[in-house]
Amino acid sequence: MKRIGILSLPMILLIAAAALATDSRVWTDSTGKFHVEAELVSSADGSVVLRTKEGKEITLAIERLCEKDQTFLKERASTNEVPIKKSSPSPVDSQAIETVRELAADFYNDLRTKDRSIAREALTAEAKALVDDGKSALTTIPTPDDGKAALRVGNPKVSGKEATVTCAMRVDRNVLRTTLNLRKVEEQWCVYAMSAKFGRNEITVDFEQAVEKPTAEVKEEPLSELVNRPIELAGLTLAGKPVSLADYKGKVVLIDFWATWCGPCRAEIPNIAANYEKYHSAGFDVIAVSVDKDLDALKEFVATENPPWAVLADCHPKNAQRMASKFGISGIPAFVLVGTDGKVVDVNCRGKELGQQLEKLFSR
Repeated sequence: MKRIGILSLPMILLIAAAALATDSRVWTDSTGKFHVEAELVSSADGSVVLRTKEGKEITLAIERLCEKDQTFLKERASTNEVPIKKSSPSPVDSQAIETVRELAADFYNDLRTKDRSIAREALTAEAKALVDDGKSALTTIPTPDDGKAALRVGNPKVSGKEATVTCAMRVDRNVLRTTLNLRKVEEQWCVYAMSAKFGRNEITVDFEQAVEKPTAEVKEEPLSELVNRPIELAGLTLAGKPVSLADYKGKVVLIDFWATWCGPCRAEIPNIAANYEKYHSAGFDVIAVSVDKDLDALKEFVATENPPWAVLADCHPKNAQRMASKFGISGIPAFVLVGTDGKVVDVNCRGKELGQQLEKLFSR
């Protein structure tokens, strides 16, 4: 609900433009549904960089902003007030960046080995346990070609206890653009997810999510076997309120498996919001199933963005069964579009395809 385009993993649903220096303003996306309070860091090449009050930087396309914010940026540009220089990283940041860079390089290089023991040791404790149980998505990551040129690791981005590192990975002579997600656990940087771009789409693989039958490669459509079949889905909101697909009988429902830290997931939200606004009155709804383990981060997202659809916490402590595990989902975002008859219509409805599917369903 991530792949996180991660794959700069920006919350593209949080949208808008910012003010100067330490001045902050509220920015709004083109749908008017999402907003964020932030300051303007820079604006160039069709993108804008914003910094929230928590210090997190968000990069997004200017075209995703509302007309008012786009006008604001044009006015700033005409007075030569952008871009704004970023502050230099502190010595602690520099040390973290170097540590993360080395860990990422070792991780990617070890993907060429059979047992991938170095990559395993770089994972979080929860992810390591899945490797030991034979249920890890680590085995699904393709093997990079030989040679230094086959792996081009970029510069890490570190924000507090979270970090990302991009890498252009050549596999069978084809370039796979990926991003590694890390978090700091008890002063130790650990890998917990990895995003990869498949054609025009991106998928985020969650190494902390069990895969019952790991395959030799990452699948872009892990739910394809559900098409034309009825499904059951139930879960809890953050407040513990039960929500079931059965509650939406007679409606067209998009089930979105996602996470707040997943760039591709965030990048898809404006598209979902635009289709929600267009078709909701006709009977379209959304159930967003968050696989976030950090429920505080999810709570902050919901409180700030106030999405108009139901958001389920798949890792809620009172949840009887996790839906991501039930459907064998290790890569996000993952989408399941359910028709009015309760049967699955599509499982890869991202971008324009979602609008095309909805147009067909509501024109009948």
